[in-house]
Amino acid sequence: MRTQLYLRGLSLGYLSVAANVLYTAASVPMALYFLGKEQFGVWAIAQQMAGYLVLFEIGASSAASRLIANFKDDPNSPEYRNIFVSCSMLFMGMGLIILLVGLFFAALAPDLLRLPLDKHSDFKKVFFLLSLSTALTISLRFLSAPLWAFQRMDILNWGSIIFLCLSLFSLPLLFLAGQGLASLPLSLFPGIIASYILCYYSCRRGGYYPSWRHTFCFRFSFIRQTLSFGTNILFLNLGTQLASSAALLCAARTLSLSEVATLAIGLKVMNLCQNLFQKLMQNASPGLTEIFVRGDISHFVQRFRQILFLSAFMAIFGALFLVAVNSAFVSVWTGGRVHFPNFANLFLGALLCLSSVSFCFFETYPIRGDIKPVRFLKLYEGALSIGLCLVGGYWGGMAGLLFGAFLASAFSVLRIIRQLKLNSLGSLVPAGTVGLAFLFSGICAILIQVFPETFWGWFAKGIAVGLCLAAIWRILIPPDFSSEIKSRLRRRLLLGKA
Repeated sequence: MRTQLYLRGLSLGYLSVAANVLYTAASVPMALYFLGKEQFGVWAIAQQMAGYLVLFEIGASSAASRLIANFKDDPNSPEYRNIFVSCSMLFMGMGLIILLVGLFFAALAPDLLRLPLDKHSDFKKVFFLLSLSTALTISLRFLSAPLWAFQRMDILNWGSIIFLCLSLFSLPLLFLAGQGLASLPLSLFPGIIASYILCYYSCRRGGYYPSWRHTFCFRFSFIRQTLSFGTNILFLNLGTQLASSAALLCAARTLSLSEVATLAIGLKVMNLCQNLFQKLMQNASPGLTEIFVRGDISHFVQRFRQILFLSAFMAIFGALFLVAVNSAFVSVWTGGRVHFPNFANLFLGALLCLSSVSFCFFETYPIRGDIKPVRFLKLYEGALSIGLCLVGGYWGGMAGLLFGAFLASAFSVLRIIRQLKLNSLGSLVPAGTVGLAFLFSGICAILIQVFPETFWGWFAKGIAVGLCLAAIWRILIPPDFSSEIKSRLRRRLLLGKA
């Protein structure tokens, strides 16, 4: 049953990534057409800054789901009921706080980011609407909190698909209605409401909510427990947000709005690849948590290493794809409006590989329910990334920004590997195998840059990437796991034909 839920959630996770690809592929050229590069740059900066508002939920979402998992065997038990009600009140309060903080920050941010005076009002309007959508999302999050504990990642992924489809449907209508830059945040609201309606219906039907016939009690002890666990997640989330947004935020201070828009569009494919490859670990986390809670450590280590190897292989595949085609893709995608430099793709590929492996390692700590040993590591990476990107942006422009982000990410990977060994989790870290695969793929990526942009050059790139991936598969994937993957794929193909 656990494997079926994982595979169903994973397949729908990839479908949600496909929906995200469709949304991005359609929305970016549409926004450039209706808005232009400078207004799109304002939107990119506001979107990155709005990501920090989510941090004011201080990790309560992850904490609530993890605590619910401890009592999910009986949704009508007093502990389950009281956790659910207490967290519901907590989420509503956090939504209000996020809205107030957003209003305050909208007034200060344009000056802090040194935006042109004629863009201040646009930024304030967009940021307020993004704050409102974030507040609504957090306030209703209690409706979906039990789904993670019951391993129903499929429902969460369906919600994501519905959200993206409705947002994409609403966006052109709002542009045609003359809403301008506000069309982008306004298009989010129908999807938010529809996705939570789905979560509510699924939880009610599955019996994941406690029965209203039983008594409920709001207890501050559960709030303290949630916040204690969630505060550690807050530091992780803050560091992750700092690291992921450092390049764009520093670009706002060191580059023009047109260059900011170019960087934001060039990063889109890398961000989509990150979402795609992290789905493996995200969908495996509920199952790995159950294995760990039941004390089957050897099985836990085996499964984690398999997911790590597969994530690393997919990250290398994505990195080589970025190096080979990202610049040409961006130019075609935007109708020639945006030209992303080729050299930057090497940094993007390296960032994709490092972030994918780092994500898997950091995810082991929430699964174990003990985030304290690593709660500041991502924060160090984020702070270092901001500093290095600022220096790099002033001295080297876009290349300096991306090189600074790469150095900070490499530092984070080395620190988490060291921490895992200190916490007696060295068996989770096959550093030599993954390092050899990354080194081999890095040499291949540099060689790809040498090939010319001709038919035979593209043909040579395809051959080089294919040979490199075949060799890395042999390096990373153990024979027994490779046989298991082939067997599962064969069975699913046979079932599809039947």
